[in-house]
Amino acid sequence: IKGLRGYDINTLYEALLHGANNEGPMTAVGRAGVRFYNDLGYVPYDVRVNENAARTLEYAYDDFTIYQLAKALNRPKEEQELYATRSLNYRHLYDKETKLMRPRLRSGEFIQQFNPLKWGDAFTEGNSWHYSWSVFQDVAGLRDLMGGNAAFIGMLDSVFSQPPHFDESGYGGVIHEIREMQIANMGQYAHGNQPIQHMIYLYNYGGQPWKAQYWVRESLNRLYKATPDGYCGDEDNGQTSAWYVFSAMGFYPVTPGTNQYVMGAPLFKKLKFKLTFSVNKLCRLKRKLNDSRSDKRQTRGSADAQFSRD
Repeated sequence: IKGLRGYDINTLYEALLHGANNEGPMTAVGRAGVRFYNDLGYVPYDVRVNENAARTLEYAYDDFTIYQLAKALNRPKEEQELYATRSLNYRHLYDKETKLMRPRLRSGEFIQQFNPLKWGDAFTEGNSWHYSWSVFQDVAGLRDLMGGNAAFIGMLDSVFSQPPHFDESGYGGVIHEIREMQIANMGQYAHGNQPIQHMIYLYNYGGQPWKAQYWVRESLNRLYKATPDGYCGDEDNGQTSAWYVFSAMGFYPVTPGTNQYVMGAPLFKKLKFKLTFSVNKLCRLKRKLNDSRSDKRQTRGSADAQFSRD
């Protein structure tokens, strides 16, 4: 998608198809509950597959990336359409009553005893407030499900306005990700773990980018410090430090697998990139601020960035 090579792309694509349609034999490969996912569009809560809601949401995004590569490789139309359709499977878990992702039974009914603050169980090291934003591939679709811009922004605001309460019964104790959310004291926003780290940038999709800029700066300033305890949680394949690097530069890949980036609040007035994998080898980013207030808290002014290529 972005021109990276050095491997057999067609063999990689076949491996993706194999992994997307098979389970095991080891837990680290394939898709647990794939038979249910392919038949029903989701992994049910009552089929003895743990973290079923998280799996459904992640499988749907994975299917989107397969679709993207299928298009790039000019695969058969029906193959492209299959994975494009599966990429919308997140809709099966959306509960219009709570406006959150909710585990579903094999019968099609939502589970009755639903606590969106419950960590684990149907989710992975998080709760429904974290995973309800795991629709990287169709943010506009999620926004529409929630009722449009105002409702979407209201739900985003609710993540930060709630106290950092939790239900740890899914784990039988307080795991370190829960404790890190408490220490951060940013409501239900758990930056110490990866599933919700993109969520701040979703304010851009609801028409209030200044809130994204504010919370990006809050996270940069509060959750990353050059002290022994200054790192806010899991690193996991470099994601948490990559979030800092992207956010400091002022843009972020909300939808990996595409060439789209969402603007934030850059720390630097001017940036220059040397891209080894691009036809246009040099890229410059220049920031213009229309707000004279301190960069430390950019609440209302917009940050306009200009890209140019040499």
